[in-house]
Amino acid sequence: MDGLGLFMEGLILITAFFITIFSYPYFAESLIEREEYYVLLLLATLGATSMVISNHFVSFFLSLEILSVSLYTLIAYPKNMSASVEAGVKYLMLAAVSSAILVLGFGLIYVQTGQLGLSLPGQSATGGVDANGWLITGLGLVIAGLGFKLALVPFHLWTPDVYAGAPAPTSAFVATISKGSVFVFLWRLFDSYGMMSHAVELIFVVIAIASMLIGNWLALLQQNIKRLLAYSSIAHLGYLIVAFVASGETGLHAAVFYLIAYFISMLGAFGIIGFLSESGENGQHEKLALSSYTGLFWQKPGLAILFAAIMLSLAGIPLTAGFIGKFYILLSGAHSMQWLLVIVLILSSVIGLFYYLRVVIQLFTRPDVTPSYSASPYAVSTGLAFLVLFILLIWFGVMPGNLIDQIAQMVHVFKG
Repeated sequence: MDGLGLFMEGLILITAFFITIFSYPYFAESLIEREEYYVLLLLATLGATSMVISNHFVSFFLSLEILSVSLYTLIAYPKNMSASVEAGVKYLMLAAVSSAILVLGFGLIYVQTGQLGLSLPGQSATGGVDANGWLITGLGLVIAGLGFKLALVPFHLWTPDVYAGAPAPTSAFVATISKGSVFVFLWRLFDSYGMMSHAVELIFVVIAIASMLIGNWLALLQQNIKRLLAYSSIAHLGYLIVAFVASGETGLHAAVFYLIAYFISMLGAFGIIGFLSESGENGQHEKLALSSYTGLFWQKPGLAILFAAIMLSLAGIPLTAGFIGKFYILLSGAHSMQWLLVIVLILSSVIGLFYYLRVVIQLFTRPDVTPSYSASPYAVSTGLAFLVLFILLIWFGVMPGNLIDQIAQMVHVFKG
């Protein structure tokens, strides 16, 4: 229980609280049983909170399976909707394979180090670090397994189908809590083991570049809002890998701040998608086409302004938390002399600007026919949650000093 673990546990619990607020109106009017949904949501949150304080392969894997098995059902929860069931089955099969790869990697590391903990593993390694091929192979398999959980290229193919098929609150959980908790363990693992060799560092550099470019390029082609957010999340995890490669306190500062900005943005985006969905006999019918959001400002100006702020934050526009987060990522990359990653990050951000602004333009375009959106009976509680997210998004973009100080204190405890 160090500073990093406590900080991330707090962030996960707050995020789960917001997801619960967005889930209640989403399922309240549908005819499907919904009580088990909240049990699964709590179990998945338990797995995530355990994962961020894991410093042992066994505790991490148990936490991961508690999270993953809960997510299988959460993704397919509206069992009468074929898209959700299909997304759940895809995630189940691919996640099982990635977990097997992960365990094999842990096994190879154990063979060479003789221990399953993350503390001082190098002292137990035999044959020297550079000559230790099995240890490098084990870390490579772990990178592949964790790369699937983080939806990094080339392990990203499940992402758009799962995001589009899952209920909006579950998509928010996958995009934020699930990925954030795995990223923390990835950081702990390589903070303990180091990059081991230039080959391992090169793998992360290639993954970061591919994720940033491919994620933004594929998002540029989307007309489905959830698939657009899915591909953009691949790019954002690529940005986080830049800070990961930079490592050190500067990199960890940047990564944690960026995670907070990313969590706020994704929570707001999927919260709005769920809020604007319409009740059906078998579940909610979400408005997925970008054209469905044309003229939202003229019907619900508050939601449109929040959605626009979210898009601008994801794009890294000044006066938003996303801009400060991306600035710190760039700073960490420059500090560690990772100039190629810095250049690719800037270029990919320019690509991302196009599709984020396209969504903003849709929101404020006056439509030929006034769109109709069903009124939720829980608009007050959900509206307060949206207001808090909007304030945080702007507050951390204008006055990030207090949050940065808290993160710096947390890193000091983590290192101590």
